[in-house]
Amino acid sequence: MMGLLRDWLLGVTAAALLAALAQSLMPPGPVKKAGGLVCGLVLLWAVFSPLAGGLDQLPPLPAQDYLEQVELRARELQEQVQEQRKAVIEDELNAYILDKAAQQGIVCQVQITCRAGEEGLFVPAEAQLSAPEEAWPQLSRILTEDLGIPAQRQTYEKEAAS
Repeated sequence: MMGLLRDWLLGVTAAALLAALAQSLMPPGPVKKAGGLVCGLVLLWAVFSPLAGGLDQLPPLPAQDYLEQVELRARELQEQVQEQRKAVIEDELNAYILDKAAQQGIVCQVQITCRAGEEGLFVPAEAQLSAPEEAWPQLSRILTEDLGIPAQRQTYEKEAAS
């Protein structure tokens, strides 16, 4: 950025010196008036030349880089929050199913997996259970009725009766 400013100042200074030299060498009269107009236009061009080249040639402003970094970090934090929300919801659903099973005298292990639904809400998607085989129909009914997990997305493993 400082190099760009220095180059611009050198260009303006050089144009001013050349205009002053040309004005001093011109004979008086209409030639000097026309030459003055040309020298003025050259000075204007030197002053405004960075704008003529377009702003795309200017280096990005430090604030622009900072804003991009802030936006990136905000997206990363938002993703982390979503993952934590998902983990909390899955833990709550696991505890719910374990409690419902315990009320019916079933000892099991459960792992509910959620997916992002409409409006960014997490909904139960699948369930993996380890329980005695005779408890599978009851657990399947609980998962289907209470959580809306269809039977085809429920996986069971045999567990010895305790």
